[in-house]
Parts: sequence; C-alpha cells; structure tokens
Amino acid sequence: MHLRTIISILLTFLFAQMALPQSYFELYKNHIPEDIKKYPRYTGGVNALLKKYAELDPSLIYYYLTQIHFKFDKEIANPDSNFTNHLQYYLAKAQKGRIEWAKTNIALARENITLKIEADRVASYIKPYTSAKINEVYAPQPASINTNKQDFFRYILFKDEPGLTYNADKNYEKLCNALVQEKVNTFNQQIKDIHTLSSEDKQQLLRSASKFTYLFKHSYLDDYPYLTDYAFYEIYEKLVKKDYQNYYGIIAQVSYSVLPVDFKEQFQFTDPFNQSFQYNYEVQAQNALFLSGGVRIKLKPLLTPFSSINVQFGYAVAQSLSNNLKRHVFFDGFKAVEGFSFNGSYYITDYRNLEGERFMYQISVPFIYFDRHFSVEAGFHYQQQNISFEYDFIKAGQINNPYGGEIPEEFFDNETIEYNKTKHLFYPVLGVNYAPARNINFKFEYLIPNQVVINTSFLVDF
Repeated sequence: MHLRTIISILLTFLFAQMALPQSYFELYKNHIPEDIKKYPRYTGGVNALLKKYAELDPSLIYYYLTQIHFKFDKEIANPDSNFTNHLQYYLAKAQKGRIEWAKTNIALARENITLKIEADRVASYIKPYTSAKINEVYAPQPASINTNKQDFFRYILFKDEPGLTYNADKNYEKLCNALVQEKVNTFNQQIKDIHTLSSEDKQQLLRSASKFTYLFKHSYLDDYPYLTDYAFYEIYEKLVKKDYQNYYGIIAQVSYSVLPVDFKEQFQFTDPFNQSFQYNYEVQAQNALFLSGGVRIKLKPLLTPFSSINVQFGYAVAQSLSNNLKRHVFFDGFKAVEGFSFNGSYYITDYRNLEGERFMYQISVPFIYFDRHFSVEAGFHYQQQNISFEYDFIKAGQINNPYGGEIPEEFFDNETIEYNKTKHLFYPVLGVNYAPARNINFKFEYLIPNQVVINTSFLVDF
C-alpha cells in the first residue's frame, strides 16, 4: 500500500479504538452483572476483555460472562467452579492456535509470492499475530456447558445488535451460522473486487478482517462451517501487489547538473616580422538546469530488477558560463627588420555573443529494489555542449617600407574570429531513487567518475 494509505489506515484505526471503549460493553450490557455496571471504572476493563475474546475466539465470551456472573452475582470464588480455569484454558488454546495460524500465513506468503520485497511486506502485517503472552494452565474440571447459550453470545457478536435476550427455544447455532455465511460472502466479494473499492472501503475491510481472522481459510478454530475462499495473507498480497505493479509512463523531469564542461583553446599568429604570438583562453559551462522528457518502458509486470527501461532527453534552459576572455594586447611599440618597420599594436578585443547550449540523453534500468519507494538504477548518460562567441583581432599602426619591399596583403586585414565548438560527453551513471508516491520521484545521480545530478521527476502512467 502507498505510505499515505497506510498512515490513513493507522490513524483511522487509532481513532476507532479511541471511540470504541463502550461498544462491546454496550453490546453485552444486558448480560453483565449489575455490580459491574454500577461502577464506571470497570467499564473500560470489561470492554477490553470482551474485545480481546471476540477477536480471538467468540466462544470465550460465554466463559467470561459466566465467570463474572458467578463471581459477582453468586460470589463463587473457586476458579474451578466459577469458570475462571475454563476461560484461561480455552484462551491459551486459542492463542496458541492463532500463533500457528499466523505462522502458516507467513509461510504461505513467502511460498506463493514471487517478489521477495512483496512477501516481506505482507509478512510484516501478519507478524504481530505471532506474539502473545500465554499462561500455561491445566485442563479444567468437567463442567456443564450450555452450548446453545454459548452460540447465543456468538450470535450477538455477528448480529451486532445490543439488547438481545436469550431464548432457549431458539437454535442459536443455526442462526449464528447464517450470519457467518453472510459475512464470509461479503469478505469473498470485497477481496475479489478489492481494487475497485474506495480507500475508505479498503480501510473498513482491513479493520473488519482483523476482527474476524478466524473466518479465513486455514482457520485455527473448528466452530465455523463457512470460511472465506482466501487466506488472510491474500488481502495484503492484493493490496501490496497493486503498489508493486509496473507500468508504462511518460516522464517529465527537472534536473540540476553541476557537471562542468571546459573549452580550452590557444590563439596563435605570426606577424610579417616572423615573430610568433599566442594567447590561451578558456570557457567553462556548468550548473545546468535541465527540463527533460522521456518514456518508461515496461518489461515485466512487477517492480523488480530490470523490469523497465527509462529513456530521457533534455535541454538546459539555464546554465552558468565562466571565462577569461578579455582584451589582450600582444604587442605595442616599434619593430623593424630589413625592408620594413612597424609602429603600432596587435590586440584581441573583448568577446561578443557568448552562448552555450547543452543537451542530455540518458538510458537507465533499475537493478535493486529495497521496497516500493527506494531503488537503485544504472545506465549511460550523454551530454552535448555547444559554445559559440566571436571577437576581433586588430592590427593597428603604421608600416614603413622605405626600400620598396612587398608587404603581405593579409597583414593589413583586421579579423573577426567566430568560435563554434561542440563537446560530446559520455558517463556511466548510478542513481538512487526515492518515490514517495507512484507519480513522483526524487533521484540523486552520480556520473562516474565525479559528477552529481539531482532530479525531480513526474510520471504519467498508463
């Protein structure tokens, strides 16, 4: 189940428990001794015990109500005579049975659910049923048990109607079994159509199932002729499997890359006096903000290693460009060789129209799933960085040619130099994903050997 759904279920369950203290007490109020009803301080304790017995084995309610009747109304203190030992014996028996039942459900989950993460998740919901404090007691002395009245107390529970009185002429086993069959049919239908239920109805199903664990297949009680078609673990399997369902999707992503791309160049020229000049300059593009799109291609039905391929492409809508481009003077003064003299300067002007474009392409596959929300993926990342700018190379001054020598024509030309260059960058990539919801994903990527990309993506699945 999604984290939000689980929290909602837990909160709903908590509030239900806060609102519940009177419910079981009111349900059986007509059958509780007057000495207990006169003192409100007893209400919470009696309600808690009735709830415990009702959810573990409703047959225990008969032993409990008979016990307090003998203790308070008849003042019988002997535990063999007031049904105290009977209650403790059958309570321990039911507790042992449910522990084994829970272990069986966990074993069935691990055996039948192929995805280990999913099986572990289902097992975690059932594990609380495997622990109980059990008091070892000897079998009680034989006693006269009114089985019809015992069935009557079970009937009250399934009828969920306060104020009922016992009628010895009625067959309460038959009446109770009819209600059990009705509840079992309801469970079967709800579990079968569980993914069509609203979130509230799913929560209600889980609450109801936790109260009637003994009505599910592989029950630990022998009192019920009707059981569900499903084992208890299958409810959670269906809900969890929905969370691990794989899907195709369209990806929209915002990425921030600190990957720097350096362009280092050297400007060189030789003047007519055979003197060489050079200038090293550098442009660096970094801190790029990408908008990306892509597709998620489903390869397997569940979220397992190598169950999908993510293909993405993006464009940097913003990035910072740093440089050391500035006016640079190579020579300023007078020089002469045989036949020529020059009085002036050579220099580069400031740059103009510095622009950068960056594109990215990535393909990756998940290869580890820790659970529905956390996974690790690997793949290949490609970036293309384009840089362009222009500047002028100026040769200003005066050339003297007293001997009539020929001056190279190109020496008189000032040059506008246009710079355009592209770099192609390939990286293996590792990514750690956190998906708080099905359609939202945060990713921290490491481009080997030393670059970091932070992503936030949104997925439209289909």
